[in-house]
Amino acid sequence: MALAAAELQRSQGELRVRLATLGHRTVLGDLYQQGCLKARVPRHSSQLPLEIVTINTAGGLTDGDEIATAVHWSAGTRGVVTSQAAERIYHCRQQPALINTTLTIDDDAVACWLPQETILFDRSRLERRTRVELGKQAVLFAVESLVFGRIAMQEVVATGQLFDQLQIHQCGQLIFADAWSLDGDEQEPINGRLARKSVLDNARCCATIVFAGNSNDELLGNIRTTIEQSHAIGGASNLGPVITMRIATHDSKTLRELILRLYRTCLKPFEFSEPRVWHC
Repeated sequence: MALAAAELQRSQGELRVRLATLGHRTVLGDLYQQGCLKARVPRHSSQLPLEIVTINTAGGLTDGDEIATAVHWSAGTRGVVTSQAAERIYHCRQQPALINTTLTIDDDAVACWLPQETILFDRSRLERRTRVELGKQAVLFAVESLVFGRIAMQEVVATGQLFDQLQIHQCGQLIFADAWSLDGDEQEPINGRLARKSVLDNARCCATIVFAGNSNDELLGNIRTTIEQSHAIGGASNLGPVITMRIATHDSKTLRELILRLYRTCLKPFEFSEPRVWHC
C-alpha cells in the first residue's frame, strides 16, 4: 500500500506597520508581528527618514508557506522599509509560496519600499502580489526584484512557476497595473525561456521599479541616463502618474548597484540614505 506524503509544518507570517509623526520626526506608530515575520528599527538620526527592516525568521519560503506585509505611511511621514536579507523560494511540491504586500501612502508622505531581491531556486513556485494605495501628493519609490538561481553556486532554474502582480491605486482609482507569469518543465525549461531576446536575453536577474510623485521629463531623462551608463538591459517610461522602470542584469551585484543608483536619482530631493543592510 502506497503511503501518503507527510504533511509538513508550514511557515506563516503577518506584519503590520504604521509610520506616524511626532513633532517634525517620523516614528514607529504601530507594530503587529505574528509568526515568522518580524520588524526592527535601527538607530538613526532624527533628521533622516525612518528606516524599518523586515525579517523572515523562517529563512525562506517553500510549498504552501505564506507571508503578508502591510505598511502604512501616515500623512507627512518619511520612511524606507527594506528587508534584512534576500528572500528565498525553495523547491515546492505542489502549492506555491505566497507573498502578499499592501502599501498605503497617505497625503504628503514620502515612502520607499526597498526589499532585497527574491531568489528563485529550481522547482520553486511563487505567487507574489503587491497592492499600493496612494494619497494626494504622495511620493513612492518601490522595487520588486527577482534572481533566477545563484551564479556563484552554478544554480540553474529549469522547472517551476512564477506569478508576479503589482497594482497601484490613487484616491481609489487604478493608475498602474502589471502582471506576468513564467513556468517551465523538462520540455521547455525556464532558463531556456529567459534566454529569449524578447524575455530577458540571457539575463538572470530582473526588477520592476516604480516612482510616483514627480513624473517630469527631466527626472525621466536622468533615469534613462543612469540605466544606459550601467551594464544592464532596461528602460523607463513616463506613464503620467508614475514612472516605471524595468531592468535586467546578468548578476545580482550589478542589479543591486543599479537599483541603489536609481534610488538616489529619484529620491535626491528628499535626502534618503541607503539602508545599511544593503551593504552588509
